[in-house]
Amino acid sequence: MNSDDLRILLEKLQTGTISDDERRKLEAWDQLAERQEGLTPLLTENERTELRSRLWNNIETRTNTAATVIPFSKNSKRKLYTRITAAASVLILITAGIIYYWMNRSTQPDMAVRQPIQQQDIQPGGDKAILTLADGTTVQLDNAKNGMLAIQGNATILKLDNGQIAYNIGTDQSGALQYNTITTPVGGQFKVILPDGSKVTLNAASSLHYPAQFIGGERKVTLTGEGYFEIVHNDAQPFVVSVKNIEVHDLGTEFNINAYDDEPVIQTTLVSGLANVRNGSEIVNLQPGKAARVKGADTKVDDADTGSVTAWKNGLFQFDNADIETIMRQVARWYNVEVVYEGTIARKEITGKAFRNSTLQEMLKIIELSGIHFKIEGRKIIITG
Repeated sequence: MNSDDLRILLEKLQTGTISDDERRKLEAWDQLAERQEGLTPLLTENERTELRSRLWNNIETRTNTAATVIPFSKNSKRKLYTRITAAASVLILITAGIIYYWMNRSTQPDMAVRQPIQQQDIQPGGDKAILTLADGTTVQLDNAKNGMLAIQGNATILKLDNGQIAYNIGTDQSGALQYNTITTPVGGQFKVILPDGSKVTLNAASSLHYPAQFIGGERKVTLTGEGYFEIVHNDAQPFVVSVKNIEVHDLGTEFNINAYDDEPVIQTTLVSGLANVRNGSEIVNLQPGKAARVKGADTKVDDADTGSVTAWKNGLFQFDNADIETIMRQVARWYNVEVVYEGTIARKEITGKAFRNSTLQEMLKIIELSGIHFKIEGRKIIITG
């Protein structure tokens, strides 16, 4: 954006004739100007102060029934602005999207919904995992150097430049199967490319047990926790995921399995392709956009919001009419915190999204917009209603 374009947009902002698209261009320019010194001479400091003031006044005067959350970069003061509906609905829309801005600490008012929690902030999880080899040797994958990690029979295990691990398989199909296990801690996630080229992304507090080389009539792995599977289909060698008392059979597909011990059901959500879920003698076939929810001997198939279910692997928390317990189980696993409930907690359905790279305080401020209140003691979150 050159100086003439900028001043045209400023004039439109001042006269109230600016469009939403033009306003977003101004906001993006202000964000960029914080990081690139060459842009700031286009305006004087007073003009930039007036720009920020008018941008915020423009935000304040816009009204609708949705609440909007605006967190800020780590290099400037994070602020928050919300518009909360006055309708008597239990559905509270936290945010239709989260936008990052950079603002000057000295010239902007504090727009937080509540006073910041006076507590050292807790950082989010990241790419962390341990690889356990067939002989019991362990490799801390997040600290391991790129290149060859180990040899397992006919398979060479490599750490790639992108941080994932992969298996390079030789032509020899003989020898006993050697099993490996990848385990993510609370506050960790990791992606592995299996010996057949299939990809598995593990969420926090999860594990995948699998052979270093797939031999025989099927490719079978065992999952605990949550994983997203992108399977290379092979009619001659079906892919099977064993989860507790059920099996998920790939028919050429991508799917998510959530099987944490503290979740009420084992949920398999099909994103694309075909799959079936086998619970004892019962077999249910899934179509894309459907989820099989298994509780004991019962299996139910329902519609699923695949965007919400798989948001975690794309760096987001995303909730669609979720209760606070469901949300806080995800928060506890990702931030490695304990969650405690005190008193009577109002039943609310919460819809919204937040970045998984947000700090704990940022995440809690977003949830607070639904009327949920917190206290923090060390790594314990106490929900008080």
